Amino acid sequence: MKDQDCKSKNWFEQNPKRTTMFLILGFVLSVEAISQGCFFIQHRYFIFNDPFKVRYIQEIHDEREYALKKNYHDARYRINREGYRGAILQGDPDILMLGDSVPFGSGAKEQETYPYILSNRYGLKVINGGVPSYSYRQSLLRWQKDFNGIHPKIVTVQAANDTSLVMEYQNEWKPGRTWLRKAWIPEISIFDYVFSNSAIYHYIKIFFAKNKSKTQAEFDQSKEESLNPELENRFLNETASEIDEIIRYSIATKAYLILIPVNPFYYMEPKDWEKNKKLHHWTKTYFQYFHSRTALYKKLNAILERKASQYPHVFYFDIISEMDKGNRDLMYRDYIHHTAYGNSIFATQLFEFMKQKGLLDILKKT
Repeated sequence: MKDQDCKSKNWFEQNPKRTTMFLILGFVLSVEAISQGCFFIQHRYFIFNDPFKVRYIQEIHDEREYALKKNYHDARYRINREGYRGAILQGDPDILMLGDSVPFGSGAKEQETYPYILSNRYGLKVINGGVPSYSYRQSLLRWQKDFNGIHPKIVTVQAANDTSLVMEYQNEWKPGRTWLRKAWIPEISIFDYVFSNSAIYHYIKIFFAKNKSKTQAEFDQSKEESLNPELENRFLNETASEIDEIIRYSIATKAYLILIPVNPFYYMEPKDWEKNKKLHHWTKTYFQYFHSRTALYKKLNAILERKASQYPHVFYFDIISEMDKGNRDLMYRDYIHHTAYGNSIFATQLFEFMKQKGLLDILKKT
């Protein structure tokens, strides 16, 4: 009789625990699929194909530790055989744009980056030499190693990652530190990998971030991450030395140099702080370390401005004050990267700046 009962039951009835497990798994996968669909509608890419999780980086064996992968193509990014984003430029460029993911255009289509807009809108010959997470040191090495056969008339440098590196490594920071093991080729567990690619986890994080109490002191400096004074001074002195090296190389190569400040998505001037509360990206995650990071950004930007004032061929492009005149919420896709609109504003303001400083006349003469 028992044998007949067993035969009459299907597999699911005979294995209730496994059935429950499969039902739960099916439910979770269904919710994940729906969440990925919602994410795609919002951002036009799936979270497991997040453009900020790059596949176009490769490890190399020099001080930079990593570089762009030559001949890489996907739906958003195109790295040419020379190792930079966009079409290969014939002859010497008017402008070589070095730095991190901001000039590179992480998250943006090629035609949305400010090097492309500057070239396409104003008829200039521009090379996008940006590499995500590059520091000043790495940017100089890229200029020396990857672009030593060309002679750009103007070189721009924009690198915010020096500040990110010292904040991340803290007392383990030293000159030459990179993001190789932290960001591009990290050693992570299978659980970290699953969570980092999960849309469910993404929306849970957003939910809790939005529902944190906003009545607490938003500028409570006691909870901020900060550098000890000795480390901060060492960092700023080392970075100033690296800027000096870039300037010396610009003199050796007879290139005009434009230094671009660290420019996060929010308003850094005290008179505009109230505007930050209305910004889309202004979450507890950001304003809990607003003061310490902003102070460091300002000190680094002051070094750039001071260095530029000491040489006739070096310029400081104050894009911060220009962007402060508009709505920063429309200019940024995240903490540091511009939207297509933001890059358009950047390119326009940079062109006007070069025109004002007489650099366009120099381009016409050569």
